[in-house]
Amino acid sequence: MKQIVVRSPEVLGGAIRDARRALGWTQAQLAEKVQMRQPMVSNIERGVGPMSLPTLLALLSALQLDVVVMGRDLARPPAPWEREER
Repeated sequence: MKQIVVRSPEVLGGAIRDARRALGWTQAQLAEKVQMRQPMVSNIERGVGPMSLPTLLALLSALQLDVVVMGRDLARPPAPWEREER
């Protein structure tokens, strides 16, 4: 999976959705793996509703994704996938 710069709940949700789909899982299957309800997965994928840090980490772990925190290089314009537009 490509690296994605996340600066909004919608971009994070899209990354979670894309990773889930790449694994061939339904929202219900992902929800079962992290012990939550399917509507919550739906909300997270759409970037709406609250999500705790433990919930985010559980989702990322199940999807075999990592979080990387890095400083912004202000001299470099954002790449197309880094833009928040959808």
